Amino acid sequence: MSDYEEEINIIQYLRGYMDIFEYKNYILGLIFYKYLSEKLEQNMNNLLKKDQLTFTQANQDPNLKKHLKQNALDTLGYYLEPELLFKNVLKTKENKIETLQKALKEISNSSLGHKSHETFLNITEGIDFESQNLGTTKDEKDKEIEKYLEGVSKINLKIENPTYAGELFEYFLNLFVSQDKRRDLYYTPPEISTLISKIVGDNPKTVYNPTCGSASLLIKTAKQAPIYGQEENPTIYNIARMNLIIHNINYNNIHIEKGNALENPKHLDKKFHTIVSRLPFNAKWSANRKFLEDPRFREYKKLAPKSKSDMAYIQHMIYQLEDDGCMVVLLPHGILFRAASEEIIRKKLIEKNYIDTIIGLPANLLHSTIIPTCLIVFKKSRKNTDILFIDASQEYTKIKHQNKLQPEHIQKIINTYKKRETIPKYSYLAPIEKIKENNYNLNILRYVDSIAEEKHIGLDNVVENLEKLDEKLEKIDKEIIEYCKIIGVKPPVKRKN
Repeated sequence: MSDYEEEINIIQYLRGYMDIFEYKNYILGLIFYKYLSEKLEQNMNNLLKKDQLTFTQANQDPNLKKHLKQNALDTLGYYLEPELLFKNVLKTKENKIETLQKALKEISNSSLGHKSHETFLNITEGIDFESQNLGTTKDEKDKEIEKYLEGVSKINLKIENPTYAGELFEYFLNLFVSQDKRRDLYYTPPEISTLISKIVGDNPKTVYNPTCGSASLLIKTAKQAPIYGQEENPTIYNIARMNLIIHNINYNNIHIEKGNALENPKHLDKKFHTIVSRLPFNAKWSANRKFLEDPRFREYKKLAPKSKSDMAYIQHMIYQLEDDGCMVVLLPHGILFRAASEEIIRKKLIEKNYIDTIIGLPANLLHSTIIPTCLIVFKKSRKNTDILFIDASQEYTKIKHQNKLQPEHIQKIINTYKKRETIPKYSYLAPIEKIKENNYNLNILRYVDSIAEEKHIGLDNVVENLEKLDEKLEKIDKEIIEYCKIIGVKPPVKRKN
């Protein structure tokens, strides 16, 4: 049974028949609002403890209110009047929805002119109070929103525990993705995030993801480092910022921008120590010839095809990787061996000695596709010229309809990655000469023969098994005949003499 069984029951009941992709915006948005309210009140009450005042009482003093607001903005990045806290909006008898809308807007408006404004700007705009899915009349919509408020009020965020709310938010994200497999591009399963975080290590100086989705991979990887990212989908962009904040990451360390990182990069003036990404597989891009003069692509003299932006994102990230940095990208296997312009770019990456390790992962790890994937590890300042191939595609646990990496599977990959050793049927440390012999084709099966040898079965064993099977069939036939006699029908089998 899940640790969040009660919370799951609440949100499943509240959903009704609403599309899961839209529904998540209401539930995650209201949970986020409840978290901000409780976090603010906790901080303010702790600040006022020595004065034996509550936040509500202190807010009635104009001078004290000004001091409290400035403290909240400096420490948390936002401020809400006590009457706009979640618990007080819930108690409102009249104009509840209007008051809720005012509170959500105030989260953004309160930071206006403060350095936290970019982090909180329009962060809850995904909650659409005019959606027809809430109802056709204002009264129906109000009742539906009020039902959501009542339901979320029953979810205990355990605000005194600094990690609980973030873990719960992450769990709900995973739950929503599992129920909407068409749109899981914004979420990296926790097992893969854990594996990537172990590869990049515990001390990243800065972390960047150009396709950050819900920011789950960034959160797992960053530790205490400043976080940079870009997300094209406006709804997921908002969820990413919520996810970071609810994980107790200070607004000073959050630098998430909206937009496409290939066509409109927002952090191109920076280099990053750690870069991680789950790329949108085979996503299209413009491949406009103007990019041949772009410093990200210029030295390759080739652009990735319009139909597949995978290699373009790799070029983009390599350009922004610091010389002593590490970059890990989750990709489909096609990137390892596709021809044409991608082959030319891949050859250039190998010649520049940027590719460190390639890890083949099991199929069906992601919600939206059953295809096997791989991780590619890039480093710019490598002293060795070999490439480590790890085929971990056969080591997983099947849970219901999904394959999962267990801790022992992850640890085996990490141990092999760190030792850079050849293990029969599992890994191979390929010298550059071997890569050249294969014409820069990085298909893992060219380097690791992971196919298990078939067991030899003698003819005597085959005959013995057939005789045992025949005995079982004869016993079953007899039972069928007896049952048919009881119910008075002709048996479908004949008794053997």
